[in-house]
Amino acid sequence: MSATLPVRPHIEHLKKQAKDLLRDQRAGDRRLCPTLKACLPRLAQRTDDEVLATDITLHDAQHVVAQQYGFSSWTALRESLEIAKSASAPQKQAVPRFDQLDARMRSHLEGLGFSTVGGYRVWCHRQGLGGHLDKSDAQRVAERERARQLGGKLEPQVSHSYRRGQAEFIEQASRGAVDPEQADNWLVLLFAVTTDAGERQALRQLLLHVEKFTRIPWDAAAGLVPQYHKWRQPVDRFFPTHSTRSGELIELTRHLLGHDDVPALRNRALDEALEAAANARVEAAAQKYHVLSASQVESFHQQGYVSLPAAFARQAALEMQDFMWSELERLHGFDRQDAATWKIPGRQRILPGDLRLNDSRDHEIYRPVASPRLLGAIAQLSGERAARLKQSWGGFGVTFPEATDEPWRLRNRDWHLDFTPKPGGLTQVPSAPRVFTFFSSVAPHGGGTLVVEGSHRLALSFFRGLGPLDRERRKSALEDRFARSHPWLAELSGKTADQGQRTRRFMEEGAVIDGVPVRVVEMTGEPGDAVLWHPALYHGRSFNCSPVPRFMRT
Repeated sequence: MSATLPVRPHIEHLKKQAKDLLRDQRAGDRRLCPTLKACLPRLAQRTDDEVLATDITLHDAQHVVAQQYGFSSWTALRESLEIAKSASAPQKQAVPRFDQLDARMRSHLEGLGFSTVGGYRVWCHRQGLGGHLDKSDAQRVAERERARQLGGKLEPQVSHSYRRGQAEFIEQASRGAVDPEQADNWLVLLFAVTTDAGERQALRQLLLHVEKFTRIPWDAAAGLVPQYHKWRQPVDRFFPTHSTRSGELIELTRHLLGHDDVPALRNRALDEALEAAANARVEAAAQKYHVLSASQVESFHQQGYVSLPAAFARQAALEMQDFMWSELERLHGFDRQDAATWKIPGRQRILPGDLRLNDSRDHEIYRPVASPRLLGAIAQLSGERAARLKQSWGGFGVTFPEATDEPWRLRNRDWHLDFTPKPGGLTQVPSAPRVFTFFSSVAPHGGGTLVVEGSHRLALSFFRGLGPLDRERRKSALEDRFARSHPWLAELSGKTADQGQRTRRFMEEGAVIDGVPVRVVEMTGEPGDAVLWHPALYHGRSFNCSPVPRFMRT
C-alpha cells in the first residue's frame, strides 16, 4: 500500500528520507529488504543478505521513496510537487518574453546587445546588477557603463575545443542536407526524432551555442531536447563560468529549465532511433555476407564474443610472428631460442608498451589480417561501414611466460572495461566490434585474455542508467561502481573478500545477474584465428603458465 504525502510536502524532506533509507540499508537493517525487493527489480530475486550487500545509490533510494508514495519515479514525484507548488502560488508571475517587454526596456536590452530576456538576466546576475526587469533610469545608466567598460564583449570567448566542421555539420543535419552514408549518425537522428519545427530550430541553436562556447558532453545536450517545453527562455546567450564540463552542464540546465538539480536527461526517442539504425545496418549486411551463421551472430549478441577460426591465413600469421621476433631482437636483444634473454632491465614483468612493437604496427606484413573472411564477419556484426574502416588491428598483446612453476590461477586484479559511453555507443549492436587476432598458438593457461561472457549486456544497462554528470566521472570510478553493482562481480574483481575455489565458481559454474548468464572464459586460438567481441565486455589479464610467449593484437 502506498504511503500518503504530507499536506505540505517539501522536496528537501523527501531527499532526507532517501538518505536515511540509504544509511539504514548500508547499516544492515533487514526490515528494508521487502521494500527494496519490491521497488528495485534487479533485487527482486536476491536473498536478504545479497540485498544488504548490494551497493545501492542515492538515486536508487530516491526511486524507492517515490515508489512508496505511489509515483513511478523520483522525477515524477518531484514534478508533482512543483506543479502543486505552482498552483498554490498564483501570485508568482512568469518572466516576460523579449517581445512582451515595454518599448523602453526592449530598447535598453538591444542597446546592450541582448536579444533575449534570459541572456540579459544571466549577465546582470553575474555583474551584480540584479536580474529584475523594473530598472530605474540610474540603473540603466550603470548597466550601459558596465557594458562600455567591458568593451561591448558580453559573450564569452570561443571555446578552444570549437570545431568549425562540426558546426557546419550541425547546420546540415538541421536542414536534412547530409550524405546518405550519414543517415544513421546520432546527430542526424537527433534532428529526425525532433519533429516539432520550433524545437528543431531551438535544437540547432542550442547545439551551435554549446559547440562554440562550452565543453558540455554531447549526449547531455541531446538529452535536453525532450525538455524544451519547460524552457523559460530560448538559448541565445548562455555564458558558462565553471571550469569543468559537469559544472557547465549544471549551469546550462538550470538556465534552460529553472531546475535546482540536473534531471536524468535521457532522450529515449533518440535511443530507440539509434538502436533501430544499428539493427538496420546489420540486417543489410546479412543479405551480402555469410561468414557467420545466424546462431554465431546470436551468440555474439548474447555472450558478447564469437570465435572465428582461420580468420586469415595461418602461414601469414606465422610470418607476422617471425617479424615480431625480429623486431624484439633488434629493439631489446631477445633471442627467440634463449628464454633467459627475454628480459628488459628494471622490469620484473614486461608490459606490452615496454616492447615498442607499436612502432611498426602499420608494417605491410600485417596487411593479410584484413582478409575478406574477417571483414565479412565484422560487417555481419556491425554493418558494412565498420568493415570499410581503416583497420590498425590494435596494439600488441605479447605476454611472456610467468609463474611457469606454479599452478594457473584466476586473477582478482586488472579487471576493467575499455568501453566509455559516447552518443550512439550504448546500442546492443556496436559501431564496430573489437578483434583479437592470434599470431601464435595460445592454449589454455597460456596467457589468453579473460572475458566475462554476457557482461556487455550488464555494462550497457549500467551506463544507460547513468546521468550525464555520472558519465563525466573518472573512468576508474565508473569501473569501480560497475564492479560493485553485484556481489559476483565484486568478488571476481577483488572488491570484496575471496571465498575460494575461484576457477570452479567463476569459470565452470558462473552466475545469473539480472537475468543475464555470466561466467569467465579464456580466449584461446591458433595462428590466423580471431575472436570478435563487444567493446563493453568486462575483461582482464591472465597468467601465462606455458613455456612460450603469447602473440596477439587487439
